[in-house]
Amino acid sequence: MRTVEGEQSVAPKDVPNAELLARLEKLEALIAAQNREGMLNRPEPTAYSEAPPPNQPSVVAPPMSPQLQKLTDDALWLERSFTGQSMLEPLCDPISFRTCPVRRIVKQGNFVLQSDPSAPSFGSGEVTRCIWLPRRDEARILTHKYITDVNHFHHVVHVPTLMATIEQIYDCIDSNTTLDIGVMALLLSMCAASTYTWSPQDDARLLYGTVAEARAQAFWWVKAALDVMDHAQRIGHASLECIHGMVILFYVFCNIEGLSPRARSLNARSISMARELSLHRVDAPSNREIPNVGSLRVEMYRRTWWFLVATDWMVTQFAFPQEGSFTIHPFHMMAWRIMDDAKDQSPIGAKLLDLSVQVLKRHTPSHPALKMFSSLPVTMPMTPDSAGREEQRRNIPLQGFVPEPEASYMDQQWQALEGRMDLNTIDFDKLFYGLEAPFI
Repeated sequence: MRTVEGEQSVAPKDVPNAELLARLEKLEALIAAQNREGMLNRPEPTAYSEAPPPNQPSVVAPPMSPQLQKLTDDALWLERSFTGQSMLEPLCDPISFRTCPVRRIVKQGNFVLQSDPSAPSFGSGEVTRCIWLPRRDEARILTHKYITDVNHFHHVVHVPTLMATIEQIYDCIDSNTTLDIGVMALLLSMCAASTYTWSPQDDARLLYGTVAEARAQAFWWVKAALDVMDHAQRIGHASLECIHGMVILFYVFCNIEGLSPRARSLNARSISMARELSLHRVDAPSNREIPNVGSLRVEMYRRTWWFLVATDWMVTQFAFPQEGSFTIHPFHMMAWRIMDDAKDQSPIGAKLLDLSVQVLKRHTPSHPALKMFSSLPVTMPMTPDSAGREEQRRNIPLQGFVPEPEASYMDQQWQALEGRMDLNTIDFDKLFYGLEAPFI
């Protein structure tokens, strides 16, 4: 059996399958026996687990027997080998990235001789697939066009740091260092979105001669972005920037050809990559999959996952082969933790969120996207602690709703809102799709 580099425990070589299966059966029997003994002395489970007092000493688990330890190490080694084993042979050709004036990109060749050491590439070989990029100043113009005219449609990219990310790409090209394939997919997708939405007002940017020239180049950017995303899939790459590139390109496909099979396939790939990054666990109470990456990165994870969830549920409403079949379970859309984070980081944002929650509590909308959940016998909790929130909500009459002490200001805003407008006249269809914002 092949060893995995960097692991502490390695299974012995040339172990017959029958013997290995027998050892695993012994391991299961020992674990089952220990579980039966533990169940006899285990206290009754409670709805919410409480943390031990700070002065109470932690309970140290008894040491395992050498036989059980050895069997456990073998089982863990097999699991790591099954889930993280890399392939011996690469499944993709190398890709190189070079720059040239944006109006000459379409005329450049798709393959180059990789004899110039100043061209960063992924892999090795003499003849490589070449993806041409605009020059640094032209990339700034296309990025600014994306921020001003396109970003608000999906709003998954962190705009304040986006321009710095683009600058890092060209710094890596100038210094002949390794390029991140996910960031390259993001850049190419933004170029596709910017050129496809080019308008006569953008002629003042002095980047293209005509609108037709810019829009014709959009299809070249789409093809280049797909090539980079296919390369990322073949090498097993997963990153938040690559997901953002897929989201942007999905938007471009929807505008070019609607929710076509290619668009739906790209959306499914972005959801799959998001699961690889454990974005569905970003608000889980016991989240061990995502390391501590800072509040900004966590917010980007959350924003991206919410967009993917909303898109997945929206697509199921159309007459497609997967009509009525969503791929993301509601349990994987946890929405309460953001309220707690907002109270600490943005008091003004927390007030707006509290006001929105109060509106939905008092006025339940009727929307086709919500009908799929109406047949469920009970309301499915979004988080383990939301069941307690739901019980608390049931015990409080709707007419006598008493806000939390922190939300007293919101109760005043609610009363003022009721005096200014009739909530029964709100078009919740437009509200869901962002076409109407009556509360602002």
